[in-house]
Amino acid sequence: MKTLLLLILFCGSLNAQKLVKVIYFSPTNLHDINEEFLRMVDSTNINKLKRLAYLDSAAAYHVRYLFERNKAALGGTGNRVYLSHYETENLDNFTEKLNPQDRTGHPRTFEICHHATKVGAKYLNEKSALFYKMINDQKSALELLNYIKDKHDASDIFASYKSSPPHYEIITSNAVGYFGATTMLFGAARFYESDREADSIEYIFYEVNVTVFFNKAVSESEIDSLRKVQSHHF
Repeated sequence: MKTLLLLILFCGSLNAQKLVKVIYFSPTNLHDINEEFLRMVDSTNINKLKRLAYLDSAAAYHVRYLFERNKAALGGTGNRVYLSHYETENLDNFTEKLNPQDRTGHPRTFEICHHATKVGAKYLNEKSALFYKMINDQKSALELLNYIKDKHDASDIFASYKSSPPHYEIITSNAVGYFGATTMLFGAARFYESDREADSIEYIFYEVNVTVFFNKAVSESEIDSLRKVQSHHF
């Protein structure tokens, strides 16, 4: 999956159609892709990085925020997909933690984050019947993405970070000693009605990775203390 690939189809006709329903795909934890991506990070850094489930959880917390923050864009009522290290939007049923340090509880925290989107559309006809059924059966985002035969792997995530000097500097930094990450795939289908032509579905897939690092000077005893204090908040 490319860093940003927007295949906007029916751009003229969808504007004339009426949005009648949005269905969100069941999110998919891209565990294998996440593991391979972290192997790439570990092999690139000169230190032997230690994986912490605690940092996986901190990453997952921000992944959830990014999904909730982007629900309007996924549902077709927002202007664009949003990516930030900060949790500044006051969301319903979510406790925002402003910056990465707040999510880990330690000032020596580094965070990188990535997202990729794919948008497309189908007219509702016999050729799209299976896709329509899969959406209504609440198939996972990954099952639906595989159905449309899109490519997605760890190398795409790593390449996006490598092309960004500030992100790649953290990945290769001698200062980091611990890491953790979460990679998730979300998505939604928007159903449109039209009086002039066939009804249609517009779909969007949203892949997000958040990777969190601790400075290597953070001690094991500090990490144990943080786990006891912070873990019930994740």
